[in-house]
Amino acid sequence: METGSKLTKQQSYWRDQVKHCETSGQSMTNYAKQYDLNVKKFYNWKSRLLKLGLLNTEATEELSFQPVKLISPTVTQCRIYLITGDKIDWPIGGSPKNLSQILTALRDV
Repeated sequence: METGSKLTKQQSYWRDQVKHCETSGQSMTNYAKQYDLNVKKFYNWKSRLLKLGLLNTEATEELSFQPVKLISPTVTQCRIYLITGDKIDWPIGGSPKNLSQILTALRDV
């Protein structure tokens, strides 16, 4: 931060808001909503203050990445419920012809 520079009332106000937000651990959006601040103005002021050297860049949020493993569910079958209350578990990729034959046979029962 520049020393000896006098802050305007707006600069001081928004710098304090940014600092309080950072110490609160909240996202800027959540903090802004909690204190009824305009979110766009909040981000704009933070950017301005950083450019002017009026905010310590070490105090701003640090980004970190955590490894994640994405798991897509493997669907191997579908379940068909019959009006009788019975159900058929049919494999995905199963023959439509075979399914048709089974349903026809059940209909005739």
